[in-house]
Amino acid sequence: MKHFYIFCFIFFLCYSVADAQTNANVPGPENVLVVYNSLDTTSFLVENYYKTARNIPASNIVPLTNLVNADIFDSVSNTTHRIEITQEGELISDSTVLSYDPINRHAWLYFIERIAEPIARHLRTTIVNGEYLKDKIRFIVLCKGVPFRIITTPNHAGSCNQNVTVDGLLCLLGDYINNPYSLMDLLNLETPEPTPPHDCRGTFLIENPYFNADPNFTMTHNFKPNYYSIYNPHLGRNVTLSYLVTHLDAMSLQIAKDMIDRSKVAINSEGYTWFIDADPTPGQGGSIILSQTTVENIFETLGINNRKIDGTEIVYTDFPSPLISYSSNGTHTTVGSNHFFNEDYIQSQLTFNYTPGAIINTAESFNVTTLGTDPPVRRAEQGQITEFFKMGGTVGVGQAVHGSSGGIIIQNDILLPSYALGYTFVEAAYLGMNNLTDNRIVVGDPLTRIFNYTEQTLSGTNTLTSGDYKTKYVVPDGSTLIIPSGADVTFSRNACL
Repeated sequence: MKHFYIFCFIFFLCYSVADAQTNANVPGPENVLVVYNSLDTTSFLVENYYKTARNIPASNIVPLTNLVNADIFDSVSNTTHRIEITQEGELISDSTVLSYDPINRHAWLYFIERIAEPIARHLRTTIVNGEYLKDKIRFIVLCKGVPFRIITTPNHAGSCNQNVTVDGLLCLLGDYINNPYSLMDLLNLETPEPTPPHDCRGTFLIENPYFNADPNFTMTHNFKPNYYSIYNPHLGRNVTLSYLVTHLDAMSLQIAKDMIDRSKVAINSEGYTWFIDADPTPGQGGSIILSQTTVENIFETLGINNRKIDGTEIVYTDFPSPLISYSSNGTHTTVGSNHFFNEDYIQSQLTFNYTPGAIINTAESFNVTTLGTDPPVRRAEQGQITEFFKMGGTVGVGQAVHGSSGGIIIQNDILLPSYALGYTFVEAAYLGMNNLTDNRIVVGDPLTRIFNYTEQTLSGTNTLTSGDYKTKYVVPDGSTLIIPSGADVTFSRNACL
């Protein structure tokens, strides 16, 4: 029998019996696969620094040994195209022709042969303590020097082309672990040029089965490989999310090292503010959703009071306390009829201090045109999240191009509470990502955490005195919990009894 002795005290009770946990444990270095370009010195140095900083096992390191310009033959079209690594190593580009008609497969073949297959081979053949690495890895980290996009068609504002991020394809690698060439199934060869009335989807849209997997923020959904699946009508079968993919990339080696250093100490960050500057009329009256009202309500429910969420016309460029998050409409922000921010506003106009673990998520369609060029390559004169890392940020999410979901890049009302409660940064990002192949990008150390969510099973007789508790307490049969009369006991960050 459980005994609760509560004298003159009222609070919301989260009752829990001591059942066996069904969720995965908190991920560690053994769950991270690190991929780097062995022909790029900076890529190797980023890999080596991260491996040492996080104690990544040597078995979890994959060098890519052939990321050079090459002539790629496609047996389907019986043609050869020159594929080049451009934009300082960031893009896999078809230099022969960028075309919607015909849709060319050569750049995809390059990606599969020189990136996907080496990773898949390592995962399916490496055994650690009797377990294949493919079943142990949860996160794939692509170091600076590994391309992040495949360029086969001219630029287009939406997802009507094959210029997909490699992230979205590698996330699904488990389904193709024995034959990565079958990733070509995701390329829609029937896509016409993106002109109305065509509903153009060059790369099949793949919904994220991990999206909003923990709607009540129970902290029972730490990611497991090959666990979450969803039916995809394009493919006529279930699609399984195998791995969460992120990048360790920045404008320089030193900035990348600084990001790693900050990620390690993020768990100790204190005295910070969750910050959303939600201009109500972005783009001179347009609507770009930051989920600010929902975030406000969720944070209020969770007892997270260190927040500044503003929906007025005031534009903020500084704040008294350090920020753990920065979210705004970016260059779409207006004052009256005028845009407020310059394209380099993150460097030139924002003067915030960022605490270790700080994350950025702005509603800009092209805020990851680059991961690390300096000066940053831009499109549509928009800010780049790589500038945030230069100014002291730690992790970030964004878009390579304007996706089918418009301004909803990764949903703040899922991302921010999940991160606040103790999910790793990359888990929080993918929990808030509704689509895997819609040009979303996640950047930063996947093990970054800012809160250590804990659960404690009580035994015998225990007393809770006044205080703000951030632990979930389980009171099993035969235990007694006493809260004295007059005790001021509060629970925050989803802690409960």
